[in-house]
Amino acid sequence: MTDWKYDSADYDDSDYGVLPVGKYRVRIANVEEKQSRAGNDMYVLTLDVSGSNSKLWYYMVFIPDNVKITNNKLGTIFDSFSITPGDLNIEHWKGKVGACKVKHEEYDGEPQAKVHYFLKKKEQEKLPAWVEPEKANPQDEKPAYSGSNCSAADVGYSGGENSKFEEITTPSDDDLPF
Repeated sequence: MTDWKYDSADYDDSDYGVLPVGKYRVRIANVEEKQSRAGNDMYVLTLDVSGSNSKLWYYMVFIPDNVKITNNKLGTIFDSFSITPGDLNIEHWKGKVGACKVKHEEYDGEPQAKVHYFLKKKEQEKLPAWVEPEKANPQDEKPAYSGSNCSAADVGYSGGENSKFEEITTPSDDDLPF
């Protein structure tokens, strides 16, 4: 039996909703090497969202039958996060800041925030600088626009009401590790 003392004061029963659609600065918190269900090598990237406690996951699957798609996806990661092209040492990836476009996909009838694509470095110029999640100030929050024609950066997103998110996305891809 586990030796643990539960403190109910630590439990937060709030429903923070889903991270709105938009463009966000993200930081690679962790990278794990795994195998997809199809047996392909893949990296699972855990991403922190700027000014928020939200997390996103991205599955970089190495597809030996389609080298061009794999290299294109790697190229967007290298560009977005300023990783040296061709550097597959995941320890060099951790802590790097880039940006992504978030989309919503339905899972079990509920919307889930997912990485749609990574923004190239030149497309990140209009986004606010990276803000550590614990530095987001709830008193100064600005709600982010959730429409698809406007990014969170376009409305001055700086943590907003998203600073309390802890989003766990559920993959819908056939090429997953489980």
